[in-house]
Amino acid sequence: MDKNAPIIMTALMGDADFAWANRLRQQHFPPERNFLDAHITLFHHLPPQMLPEIRQRVKDMVAVFAQPEAWLHDVMLQGKGVAYRLDCEGLMNIRDELAENFAGMLTPQDQARPRLHITVQNKVTPAESKALHEQLVAEFEPRPFAIKGIGLYYYRGGPWEEIGRYSFRGTQDAG
Repeated sequence: MDKNAPIIMTALMGDADFAWANRLRQQHFPPERNFLDAHITLFHHLPPQMLPEIRQRVKDMVAVFAQPEAWLHDVMLQGKGVAYRLDCEGLMNIRDELAENFAGMLTPQDQARPRLHITVQNKVTPAESKALHEQLVAEFEPRPFAIKGIGLYYYRGGPWEEIGRYSFRGTQDAG
């Protein structure tokens, strides 16, 4: 396999929350475009030559920090899609520290602080996304959401190739 593909970093969901989010994605994402499981992207395009440093920094972070407290906050309409917004100060603090470590090597998109979200529908008509948004908003109640670790993947334009999954096991609060 070509190891020169960009690296994507995600937050790993707890098992029950992943099953819920992935079920929604399977139901509502156009099947011909859905080749990924539900995910929470932290970085979209890290340089592959940095893999040893990226891997070590992630291992160091998960060794220090406990699972951050997260909250599924609301349902977002994204024009041609729908996503759930996630609030997680601790995860954002971890991401900020990683971004500082990778300064000068980040794409403009990854230099900006992301809005954490889980996309369940994308690349549909605005009318389709509005209808799903209305349905999900009517059923939605904010709730706690489990974040269990960090995942690294190679991106090659289709399904991602897993590099590694790293679980939070520390005791320090990142929030």
